[in-house]
Amino acid sequence: MDLKNPKTQRIFGAGLAAFLVVYVWHSKVYQTYESRIAARAQQYEQIRTELKNVEMKFRSLSSLKDEYHNLTLRYRSVERLLPEAQDVPQLLSQIHSAALEANSLVMEVKPLGITPDGFYNKDTYDVVMNTTYHDLGQFFAHVANFPFIVNVSNVELMEVQEDRPEAGDETSDLTVTAKFKLTAYFVQEAERLVLFDI
Repeated sequence: MDLKNPKTQRIFGAGLAAFLVVYVWHSKVYQTYESRIAARAQQYEQIRTELKNVEMKFRSLSSLKDEYHNLTLRYRSVERLLPEAQDVPQLLSQIHSAALEANSLVMEVKPLGITPDGFYNKDTYDVVMNTTYHDLGQFFAHVANFPFIVNVSNVELMEVQEDRPEAGDETSDLTVTAKFKLTAYFVQEAERLVLFDI
């Protein structure tokens, strides 16, 4: 290769100029865009990851909402069995209705007070009624069907001790005096659940 040859010098000069143009373009333009592209690619991956996380959270939120809704429905059905407040008039009305349907006569309903037990309160009454064996069973069956939880305990049976009514009197058939404790339950104020509609 003859460096003194003008043709060789032009080729060499053109090659050098092309190299300088490529070098300047690479260092000033390409590397700047390459770093921007790398930053954007990293940003894209980060946003994609965040979107996947949001999608996962949305799916879990949807399933949590469904689970909360199902649990709320179950709680509301149980809540009817365990009222949130003491409801003495309703309880007395239910006892009276059950006694009428069982052809029995309630002689006494004596409140024994409220005692806390776990997250609920027990509201206990001493009940004395005149009835027959069969009608007492019928009365207990009605009590079991109250729209809230009621327990019967300490049942004592004895023959009617009062002056026996004369034949023809509607209470003359009542042969048994039943004494028992009747306990209703209601949720303590501090234990009430606050349900949200979501």
